[in-house]
Amino acid sequence: DRRQRQMCIRDRYYTTTDPFNNSGAFRSWYQMVPKTTILEPFAGAGHLFSYVNAEWHGYDIEPNHPDVEYRNTFEQFPTGYRVCITNPPYLAKTVVSRKKLPVQLIHEDMYLDALQLMLDNCEYVAAIVPSTFWNQRLFKNRLYAWDKFDMQLFTDTDAPAGVAYFVPHRVEPVSYTHLTLPT
Repeated sequence: DRRQRQMCIRDRYYTTTDPFNNSGAFRSWYQMVPKTTILEPFAGAGHLFSYVNAEWHGYDIEPNHPDVEYRNTFEQFPTGYRVCITNPPYLAKTVVSRKKLPVQLIHEDMYLDALQLMLDNCEYVAAIVPSTFWNQRLFKNRLYAWDKFDMQLFTDTDAPAGVAYFVPHRVEPVSYTHLTLPT
């Protein structure tokens, strides 16, 4: 069972570039966020811990950092957190079906199922997601800002991505675009 679950995450894309600290969207969103422990439900190597100065609790199905605990957060999502910042796993439903992976997706991609879990359990959510998210009709009622990155955010894939920032109430979202990040 553990071996099959690991197959689902073999293609890991760790966030090795800080998408937050030079972002107007992040600064605006983070001013509203309660200063409490931040949940990282898909923490992997724990890279996000170094980008935001806060107390973190990290979980992952395959921990790769000493402060990340083993937990399948799709099956047992951590509760009691108000704030969640993460780079959830991306895996299309068609790939899950084709590879016969032991995963039941509700939406068309695993990152959308992860967003659903986070929004169902946390008031404030920041999620690094594929740029195709902007064209989805899902979860827009709580979307505070969309911060699109027109550059390579990960070292191991050139897939375009951005950060979706959510709040606990209905808002009109603001869109930002980053053309480059300082090195």
